[in-house]
Amino acid sequence: MVIKNPAAGLDTAIAVMRKLGKGDPVAYLSAQNWRDIGKQAAGEVPESFFLEMYL
Repeated sequence: MVIKNPAAGLDTAIAVMRKLGKGDPVAYLSAQNWRDIGKQAAGEVPESFFLEMYL
């Protein structure tokens, strides 16, 4: 995916997070354990999904 104006997209995402009550969005996102989130997400996707992508 190509984002033509990533700064505008980031501003929008930050505004949404503030509206959801996350406080300082940059600090909130920095505090996340992204490796763990990635492992959890990978566990939620069935293995057959990845096999279909490469066949």
